[in-house]
Amino acid sequence: MRSGKSCFDSGVFRKSVKRFWPVWALYAFVWFIALPLGILNNSHQLPEPGSVSYYAVDAVTTTGIWLCPLAACAAAMAVFSHLYNERSANFYAALPVRRGAMFASCAAAGLLPLLAVNVIIFLLSLLLASVGGFADPPSLWQYLAGSTLLVTAFFGIAAFCALLTGNAVMMPLLFAAVNVAAWALGEIAVMVPMNFSLGFRYGSVGHWADIFSPLVSLLGRLHYDYSYPAGPSGEPVCGIGGWNWLIIYAAAGIVLLLIALAFYLRRDMETAGDVVAVPPLRPVFKAAAAVLAAFLVGNLIYDLGFAEADDLGHAVIYSLCMAAGAFLGWFAAEMLLEKSFAVFRPRGFIGWAAVSVLCAAFVLGCELDVTGFERRVPDSADVVRVELSTGAEFLTFSNPADTALVTELHADCVESLEDSERGETVMNFYLDYELRDGSVLRRQYALGSNDTAFIAELDAFLNRPEIILKRNGGVDYLSPAAVYSANVDWRSEPAGGAGETLSLSAGEAAELYNECILPDMRDGNIGLAHYAVPTWEWQAGVMSCEINITVPSLELKGSSAYLSFTPTAESARTLAWLEERGVEPLTLAESEGGLYGPEV
Repeated sequence: MRSGKSCFDSGVFRKSVKRFWPVWALYAFVWFIALPLGILNNSHQLPEPGSVSYYAVDAVTTTGIWLCPLAACAAAMAVFSHLYNERSANFYAALPVRRGAMFASCAAAGLLPLLAVNVIIFLLSLLLASVGGFADPPSLWQYLAGSTLLVTAFFGIAAFCALLTGNAVMMPLLFAAVNVAAWALGEIAVMVPMNFSLGFRYGSVGHWADIFSPLVSLLGRLHYDYSYPAGPSGEPVCGIGGWNWLIIYAAAGIVLLLIALAFYLRRDMETAGDVVAVPPLRPVFKAAAAVLAAFLVGNLIYDLGFAEADDLGHAVIYSLCMAAGAFLGWFAAEMLLEKSFAVFRPRGFIGWAAVSVLCAAFVLGCELDVTGFERRVPDSADVVRVELSTGAEFLTFSNPADTALVTELHADCVESLEDSERGETVMNFYLDYELRDGSVLRRQYALGSNDTAFIAELDAFLNRPEIILKRNGGVDYLSPAAVYSANVDWRSEPAGGAGETLSLSAGEAAELYNECILPDMRDGNIGLAHYAVPTWEWQAGVMSCEINITVPSLELKGSSAYLSFTPTAESARTLAWLEERGVEPLTLAESEGGLYGPEV
């Protein structure tokens, strides 16, 4: 009579659950403090509408996002710990249990207790809330679903990492690397285009890298969602936002668990103690270590030893720094794999050289603009909306005529800065395009003290009459009822003398703005921007005077906006109105450094 094949061994399962009970106990203890005890201690507040939903969601998005990965890693490390000791590995291999059944029993012993704890905490929280008279089962169901998906996702990742290595120290390090390495590498890798690609802006390539770092991704995507339907009594309900990502990562965890099973079925028990237990993945481990070290160590060497620049010579130096970092990463990984310092063999240098060449290609590709990134300026017909910013100015354009002018300014910027020596940075210039195909194009340019031609062109663009009004609040008529406060600050004595202040009534402020400032703005004589390096001639034409008017914000209801103007010598109406009230300011040249900034 043939014996049947078993896919599960209850003895291994029970022994593993009992042996590693401290893991489940600690996991349950932390959850008990986070949710049931939190409900109990705050029972006096919980009758308020939506309170239980807040605690349930907070338990998942604040506690669970950290607790579940730690618990899953500890559980996987515990139930697969026999793989990290040669004696234990041989003992488990000698048991009359099929490998598939052994894996299923160990995996179940790690995952099911965690899920059971989630159910117990759910029931206990529901009981406490029911006894207190503020039961909210839908919100607590969200806790149960969220914590279950988190545990499933991270246990699958942890089991996969547990099967990749035969070393107990490497397992949690691998788990941490899988959860953050892609994000970290993406954050570090952008240093290259930031240094060597004209116009590159941090965040302009999106945040795709963190998708491959589950913990980082969920930290940014799990959130409180207040769009849930109100409760039966009309009370607000807070829910978990980001369910789609939870489901995606839980599904990925299940897939990784199946891959871990495939590794377990083919595992050589002699790999106990090895840093990488899957031979085909050893070159991948060395390459990953070399690439990570190339960016980390290479960038550190470059920053410590060489001045920042963006010419070809510095790109070559940066490539050499990355090659040095790759050397450390490659051969350090080789030493870990071989458990020896005798790793400097010709074959090893080939792998290191390949990684170094790829890194150099990336750096030089950015410097030489092989993709055309630097020269890309969108066609104005493709632009739906563009935001221009200088840090002090935030302007949005959607009119085709205006977007055409902005794209022309952008093209001039690229042409002007392409071959210029920057000098000391004096300002930053940002462009954000929304294109008709739904894509977004972002650029950032650091304008230096030598970029005088383009800065003058930027000043001219910002000081076109129709843009002056837009930059200065866009108020084409000011009602006295809209004025919260107003005052004029000026200097009538050279440096060292005290400044003077005149407070204006709401009516006076409205009169000054409507009859003087507004016409002067339309003539291009007040409200000007000046980012070029100040000259004596410029200071001789700008008054040491500042007019400040506080009005309601047009963008944010209930808040205030501030209109500020510095008259020029050509602001005839404004200066005449001020003179009638005893305000006779000197010019900036006469006062030797009065009240002035980029806005004039």
